[in-house]
Amino acid sequence: MRILPAVSVHFRHRLLIAWLGLSGLAMAAPIDAERVWTGTNGKTIRASLFQILEDGELLELATGDGKIVRIKVSSLAEPDRNLVEAHLNARKPKAEEAPDLTQFQPTAEPVRDTLPAIDPAEFAIKSNESLSAAFVTFLLWWEQEGVLPIPKRGDLNSKVTWARKRMLRYCDDRNSLSRGLAGIGEYFRKELENVATYRAKTDHDMSPANLARCATGANAVILSTTLRYKNGAQFSHSVSLASATAEGKAVIYSWGKKFTGQIKVMKADPKPITLDQQTVSRTIYEFEISNRGDLPTRYQDAEVRILLDPGTRDGILLVKPFVYGRAGHRAPAPPDPLFDRRDTTDPPLPPAPDLKVPAEIRFVSGVPVERTWHLGNGSKVEGRLTGATGPSLTIKGRNGKVSTIEESELTQEDRAIVVFWRGTLGAVVAVPRLELTYRLTRPKDRIVEIKVDCEGPRCRVTLPGSRKHLVLDIESGAFLTRSHPNARSVERVTAGKFAASKIFPAIDFNLGTRPVDRYQTFYDGLPGTRWSNDFPFPSRSIVCPFNTSGHTVKHPRVDYSRVDAPAVMTGLYQLLAGQSALDKPGPQGSPIVFSDGFGTSFHQGFQHLLPVLRRASMLPLRIEWTNDYNRSILDEELRQEMAGKFLLELVQARVPDGFPDDHFDLPAEANAAEPGTFQVLSKP
Repeated sequence: MRILPAVSVHFRHRLLIAWLGLSGLAMAAPIDAERVWTGTNGKTIRASLFQILEDGELLELATGDGKIVRIKVSSLAEPDRNLVEAHLNARKPKAEEAPDLTQFQPTAEPVRDTLPAIDPAEFAIKSNESLSAAFVTFLLWWEQEGVLPIPKRGDLNSKVTWARKRMLRYCDDRNSLSRGLAGIGEYFRKELENVATYRAKTDHDMSPANLARCATGANAVILSTTLRYKNGAQFSHSVSLASATAEGKAVIYSWGKKFTGQIKVMKADPKPITLDQQTVSRTIYEFEISNRGDLPTRYQDAEVRILLDPGTRDGILLVKPFVYGRAGHRAPAPPDPLFDRRDTTDPPLPPAPDLKVPAEIRFVSGVPVERTWHLGNGSKVEGRLTGATGPSLTIKGRNGKVSTIEESELTQEDRAIVVFWRGTLGAVVAVPRLELTYRLTRPKDRIVEIKVDCEGPRCRVTLPGSRKHLVLDIESGAFLTRSHPNARSVERVTAGKFAASKIFPAIDFNLGTRPVDRYQTFYDGLPGTRWSNDFPFPSRSIVCPFNTSGHTVKHPRVDYSRVDAPAVMTGLYQLLAGQSALDKPGPQGSPIVFSDGFGTSFHQGFQHLLPVLRRASMLPLRIEWTNDYNRSILDEELRQEMAGKFLLELVQARVPDGFPDDHFDLPAEANAAEPGTFQVLSKP
């Protein structure tokens, strides 16, 4: 199955489904519903149909990681080709029918150099809101030029305030192109559902010629750039591109000002780089500002430079609105060469990587476990665990005496020791339930206790110090959160269902240079990992070589045991690395339903560690890492909060005989919820 580079979004389609390595043929279902598409080579992708291009020869499928992938119909397996053909035949108009040319109002040709200058100080716009603020600039411009009204009555100030709050809700507060793409889709779907639709894409070709192609007509063009200080510090910042010429002259709006200048090559590099399924050169451009005196004082003092660098994932977010001819008469966005154009000279993308994780590993050395073993009847046995045959354990005492005991005779704590020891021998160990207590130590000796219980597909994460807990079923995605803000407040309870792409992400294969090889090298190196001699639980230790550009986490050390506990891994991910539980907010409240407050979710790169470990069934018993300053955050206090040495370590473990009957209970509202939605059952 050949996947071609392109990105395009329509509000009717939710990008909720993550890449899944599934097999089997597509089941009978509506063609635009979530389904498994199968290629002639046997590879599959779970996605929903976005649109059909090139007279039925090309499909665009929406996946759950915020991307659109293109697949040739000829590369599909026969059942899927037949489904597409039947769909196309059903769509063919009768001979006497003429196409409806009045579905959309004529597109206005506004003056592009008249973008409104929004003063961030006047509307309390923070530096990490630059992408949403750049789009708000175009929303106001569309209204003042008669292209598309803002669905809010009032003066300019009230409209700016309303639009800013909406875009912050839909785009969060991150300057991410993919999140911005999804957030703009949310805006059109929720605020303009019966008024307009749109075409949108991301583009990493930052050449002046391509910028000139984009900055035409009523297109909103947002540039994700890199601001570089004279001391070398740099962070992401988005600006509104008003105009550009193929010769490099350009006009941008940011910080409440209009800036003119010239786009020049800063560093030519013809080597290719693939970003969001688009292959471009690594050439870095610089926007040299003519009116530097209009920059905010802090940027003048820092001698800031505006770079367009594909190496830091800079790019273009391009949006074009289409207003319906009659309100409520919705229709798909019409074709547009700028959005449908693809560069046929680009080399084909490689197939999705197939990492080989061995089911059993032959380690170079064993893990010695010598201790006092406690039995449930109160007796003790001292010695080294030397072997196991099924549930029977062999323990050799210091005097050479060999004892055989049944694993079920041990206390719940010692059973956990045996489970972890078995997991250091090479094969993955299955365990019906686990009760784990971790301790998170942060800079300035701040310690947080975390309890994670699991039984089958369900887990319960509890923060005893803050009286919060999360109950989650990783198979259905149903969840419940409960928190007690303080002794005088009513507890807050939320219930719903995770979107597939949020519960536990697939490994991001677009990190750094040849990251797939790096991951495979990591898995291939597992047999050489040795046992941890400075940790009370049987485990092996490895330093993870996942440093990539832009990451703040540096070479985390992990002590692990090969235990099949996906529910525990998912619970830890949601607590420590997740940023938003859902793809869209529910009918009430915020989309973030279980926030840790530790700051680890801002550790760039840490969110990729747990998926890598989970793929090899490496249950982390201890993770030690150093987080550098995140230069994209200007708040010095927050930067200090997130920087320094962090340690997550297991302090207590048990294999219980069972849990209370209601320990993993989920309410009917959670099980009945649609994926990606939740509701507040009670709140303060």
